[in-house]
Amino acid sequence: MSRLRVLICRVDDEKHPDQMTELYHFDLPDVDPEQLHPETALDEMEDGVLTIG
Repeated sequence: MSRLRVLICRVDDEKHPDQMTELYHFDLPDVDPEQLHPETALDEMEDGVLTIG
């Protein structure tokens, strides 16, 4: 089963932007992509995370 995960990473060297240090991550609750609107998708998913806690 797939899921969405948000990663907060630090890029230590701008010459190697693909090399990162993960600082924090969290999984988003299950979402139905058909119900999301591109303009507000991140806000809607954030609201779901805040509601769940």
